Amino acid sequence: MGTTSTNSESPYQMLRTWGMIFTYGLTLVCLVAFACTCVESVKVYNEHYDVIRVDKVFNPISLVYLFSCVPTLAFGALLSGVANIGDDVSALKSLYGRNSEPTEGANTSAGTSTNTGGVKPADKSTAYLLIFGGVIILLIVFVAVSGVFK
Repeated sequence: MGTTSTNSESPYQMLRTWGMIFTYGLTLVCLVAFACTCVESVKVYNEHYDVIRVDKVFNPISLVYLFSCVPTLAFGALLSGVANIGDDVSALKSLYGRNSEPTEGANTSAGTSTNTGGVKPADKSTAYLLIFGGVIILLIVFVAVSGVFK
């Protein structure tokens, strides 16, 4: 059985780890920052400068945090993509015997394929990224509908 791209022995594992940190970690931090700063309290005064009530209004500056999710997702996907390409190139080099360090478990004959079929790990991470993006969009729609922006 050939090595998978999520194998910890891969020289590109650090790139993949940083891609996950950017994709999930920093995006979550940006969303939490948006949620914490999107509503601000404004005191409403009467003509005698007495506080009548406190209104909750939307803070447009918080959109900076929301839109900063886009570059973190893109940079994380870029790092993960580079790691997947590097693993594929290493597998092809070892498959055709041009690698100085043969990968353990890889077949070096050119006539056989190490593809076992099924879902590749890159496809799983893309699916998780799409699900994560959908959850973000649903969360934003929920916040907008629940009256925070009114």
